[in-house]
Amino acid sequence: LGEPIIIYNLYAVQPGKSMIEQLKQVAWYAFPVEVNGTPVTDFRVTLVNGDWVWDFGGSLSPMINQVAAENNIDAKECSAIMLGQPGPTYIVANKAGKEVAIRNYKNPKTLKLNPEVVQEMQMELDAKQEIENNMLSEEGLIGSNGNTGISLKQNANVFQRVITYLDYLAM
Repeated sequence: LGEPIIIYNLYAVQPGKSMIEQLKQVAWYAFPVEVNGTPVTDFRVTLVNGDWVWDFGGSLSPMINQVAAENNIDAKECSAIMLGQPGPTYIVANKAGKEVAIRNYKNPKTLKLNPEVVQEMQMELDAKQEIENNMLSEEGLIGSNGNTGISLKQNANVFQRVITYLDYLAM
């Protein structure tokens, strides 16, 4: 096993602050499983209700190494960031004084880190925040006259599951 990759979480982006300064470490680690020094998969460990739970498989470690090689940086300079929890994972680094990122897809079109992806991350966080804000409003009911009895909170949960499923299919 290689050195663990520490996973961070980002819930909101404050303007004027570096994204990396706003991260919160989560109790979830990905240990690279290496063959001849090359990561091939992950051994993941997470803390759930006071117990350590593990699973095997994943592409985070190989992806970070591929991204680092493609961008001429050390893999240790890359951070794995989840947007919310659970949420999509991005690989973020600071290159030439600029934050750059790539979405952790299994087969990305390119492995080049890109500053536009940081903007995508901010837009996705804003959309999640908007959903959460709407869920807090118990008055908001879906239907023509608001008397359907189905709260936005219930539908947002379904909506979140659909987004998670579509995100999974995109990998």
